[in-house]
Amino acid sequence: MAPLTVLGQSGTITGQVTDSNGDVLPGANVVIQALALGSSTNTNGEYTIDSVPVGTHSVEVLFIGFVTVTQEATVASGQTVTLDFQLVRVPCCSTPS
Repeated sequence: MAPLTVLGQSGTITGQVTDSNGDVLPGANVVIQALALGSSTNTNGEYTIDSVPVGTHSVEVLFIGFVTVTQEATVASGQTVTLDFQLVRVPCCSTPS
């Protein structure tokens, strides 16, 4: 359940999630864990999180096979913040010596 916000005391965070080659990552989870808010990226790697309370929040992106990335976003009342992420693949396997 999303936290209640006073009318006009929230904003939006939007952006795109790509890999280190610039390819979009559909289905990545973009979350503000402290607020239990989040979204998944669409087929273009884009996401939107609405009704984000005013303030500075840690936004985290999780996607299987990639290193989790966290960035800070400062949300102002009635404003939209653009926050793009570029994820790096988790190193797979080490070569036996």
